[in-house]
Amino acid sequence: MNNSLYSHELKTQLSAQIDKICELVRSENLQHRTDLNDDLESIFCRVINTHKDLELRDLNAGSKQEAGIDLGDEKSKICYQVTAESTASKIHDCLDKFESGKMYEKYDRLVILFANDYMTKLDSLTLKKYSFDPKVVVVIANKNTFKTEIQKDCELEKLQKIVDYLGQELSPLIDNPAQSIGIINDILAQCVEAMKDQQLATKTTQDLPVHIKEKITLNFEDAGEADQVARYIRNALVYASTINDAINNYPDLDSSDLEEYMMDVYNRLESQNKKPMEILLEMFKRFTPPGKGEDLKYMSWSRRFVLKYFENCTIFKRSKHEVEQGVLL
Repeated sequence: MNNSLYSHELKTQLSAQIDKICELVRSENLQHRTDLNDDLESIFCRVINTHKDLELRDLNAGSKQEAGIDLGDEKSKICYQVTAESTASKIHDCLDKFESGKMYEKYDRLVILFANDYMTKLDSLTLKKYSFDPKVVVVIANKNTFKTEIQKDCELEKLQKIVDYLGQELSPLIDNPAQSIGIINDILAQCVEAMKDQQLATKTTQDLPVHIKEKITLNFEDAGEADQVARYIRNALVYASTINDAINNYPDLDSSDLEEYMMDVYNRLESQNKKPMEILLEMFKRFTPPGKGEDLKYMSWSRRFVLKYFENCTIFKRSKHEVEQGVLL
């Protein structure tokens, strides 16, 4: 398996996912809605636990709160304060609560994690006398250092788990039906423009079912790659009807022309001796509208759009079933 390809793809997704989560929280807070703040703590708790093999738990759960610190793992003696409030006073407040609750007796490390770009150094703050040394105990982090740390040293398997989890959490928040149709239309507009000057292969009118698992195994011999593609396709199939509706309602677009165009793009990449996983990742990029390469919504829908054609179009090697049924290359 080409780990560098996986790593780059997953790190890009991770960055966009964390940015999106923080953006949603900021937007809600500006409208004086704070429900997502609790979700933020829960989401970051699971991400950190997966990344660092910790057992952080929600210290604010139940009737008794532990001095305002959000997450803690007494076994590892580390705790976190996750906040979207971008002020130095928030740091002072956190340190005061850490002191008043004698949290330093349980935890050797306090990480104050800002869910935004805010960053300051303890050296720049005027600190009062505490029973603990903030310069030894406290770490200040923000969403950028949070992302960088995960991207830098997270094992590939853990990174995949984190990206899958964040995708599940974000899906109901970002997949607004009306907005999704608009995104697919942007992708289709790009396709239509590219197809104008594209000489396409002879059409085939056959529309046969595909044994997806067989086709994945045939094209992606590496077990890790096959598993990765299977994850992508499972997600894509959920949204196939939305994509079909957008295609059917797009003005002056022949769906068979679109299939031929998709096949032609694949054939051109394949002729460059690229490996299947390289081709797939390149196609994800090709069908993401310009300037949207780091927009999570566009990244997700371009991936779903491409993989729709893995199922019902002859991109990649044909399965035994397709050969038996006479599906043309």
